[in-house]
Amino acid sequence: MPLFYHKGFPLTLERRTATEGVELRTEGDMLVAIGYAATVNRLSSNLGGFVERVAPGTFASTLKQADVTTLSKHESANLLGRFSTGTLQVSADDHGLHYEIDLPDTTLGTDVAELLRRGDISGSSLGFRNIDK
Repeated sequence: MPLFYHKGFPLTLERRTATEGVELRTEGDMLVAIGYAATVNRLSSNLGGFVERVAPGTFASTLKQADVTTLSKHESANLLGRFSTGTLQVSADDHGLHYEIDLPDTTLGTDVAELLRRGDISGSSLGFRNIDK
């Protein structure tokens, strides 16, 4: 089902999973989730008849132009952090797309922290929309 339209063409939300693990740290009174949303130069699992490899530099344009957000379950109502407010730090390095989220002192933030602490959340997923350049 199309979610957005761009120049007359539907843009669907693509999702990819990273199994790199997520670390929960305590920094002062802040709980911080740290991990990789995507890795470079690694073949994905089967994505329905094809596999893909994320190339280095894939995220450069987005990181310069977009106000990246972190969402639980890819739902905008479940905001965990935002680049423009400083509650999300995101960068690309030789391994992939690295993030650090200052988890909010909300029910959602507390729930996510507890699920990380217990090991119930063990990876990340990346949601994106492909746009022709």
